[in-house]
Amino acid sequence: MNNSPLKKNGVAGRLLAAVYRIVGECDRNGVTLDDAVETLPDDCRRMAEHLLFTFFRQRKVVEGVLRKFISRPPAPEVMTLLTVTAVQCRFQSGIAPESAVNVAVDAARKLHADKFVNAVMRNFLRTELPVAPAAAEVLPSAILRRWRKRFDSATLDRMAKLFVSEAEFSYRILPGFDAVPGSVELPAYGGFRFASAPAEAVLNSPELKAGGYYIQDPATSFAVSLAAADAPRAKRVLDLCAAPGGKTLMLGESCAPEARIVAADISSRRQERTRENFMLRKRDYEVITASPENLYGKYDIILADMPCSNTGVFRKRPDALWRFNERTLKDICEVQRTIAAGALKLLAPGGIIIFSTCSIEPDENQALIDSLCEQHPELICEESQLLLPDTTHDGAFAARVRLQR
Repeated sequence: MNNSPLKKNGVAGRLLAAVYRIVGECDRNGVTLDDAVETLPDDCRRMAEHLLFTFFRQRKVVEGVLRKFISRPPAPEVMTLLTVTAVQCRFQSGIAPESAVNVAVDAARKLHADKFVNAVMRNFLRTELPVAPAAAEVLPSAILRRWRKRFDSATLDRMAKLFVSEAEFSYRILPGFDAVPGSVELPAYGGFRFASAPAEAVLNSPELKAGGYYIQDPATSFAVSLAAADAPRAKRVLDLCAAPGGKTLMLGESCAPEARIVAADISSRRQERTRENFMLRKRDYEVITASPENLYGKYDIILADMPCSNTGVFRKRPDALWRFNERTLKDICEVQRTIAAGALKLLAPGGIIIFSTCSIEPDENQALIDSLCEQHPELICEESQLLLPDTTHDGAFAARVRLQR
């Protein structure tokens, strides 16, 4: 869509153009929402970010209502325009619904669909959304088919309710610091302290600037907690997929001061952020840009926070469920197997690998661990657990695998 007709509509026009563009990039090119929001214009960034996250949470519900007023499916770009506008009308108060519709109609002229968009949206404004939609009305089809095979209806509906709800802002409190006043402490593993609070209170706090807080979900503590018994005596520790360093920092707190801690990742750009995080917190850890097969040495503890489909973090990354498909899942599992093979070559006898993901799909989690232990009898899985998303934390998986002496 050429954005020029929207210029006369000021911020409202630029807002719609930005959100429409990013939804298209996410749908067509698999761009993640986290990466896409970095390109938002400053004058409507906050509103656009809110609208985008709400769009991916409410997309299926809103599309279901819109289709009541559509006799023949429109072109995909027209349906996207309708859905973005409908979400804005129902869930964003910065622009009056009638003004949002007028802006959308102007944009639809380039698509030769202005009368159609106007008629559908006028009908939509007179209709209420479902108060408590069921899972089938909320979850994207690909993930719904998969989860129906694993979860009962009550669990599915609970997940759907979480999906359409905005997650609370959570953060970790590092040793020596206190929580932001008014924070609510959150349950976590391994003795780590987490809390929730209004985002602005944390982001504007002197403690964050001093390195006393780290923006993180409590579920991240589970993987690191599995290394607690080994960490105090570990001499060499490696975080294989470290950037931006949050779990490395947690792991380092459990290790002896003389332990050598290495943070490796394949992304040089993300490793710059890792260095900044370590420097801010005065941690003298090594930061390396490399894949597992290019590393050498033997380590007592290896943390492998694997690339995954992100299905466990849909509260904070709702676009993940819309990107999910079986073909991509197979590709991810192949990448995981490659990383695991490289990690095993770096593990010292008697040492442990902590495998973790923020996925709740068995293919990326327990199936990988079972396959590794079957192929390598010298490995033993000592503990593994899947955490389903809840109101206080994201979903996650972690397993401790030991190389027997």
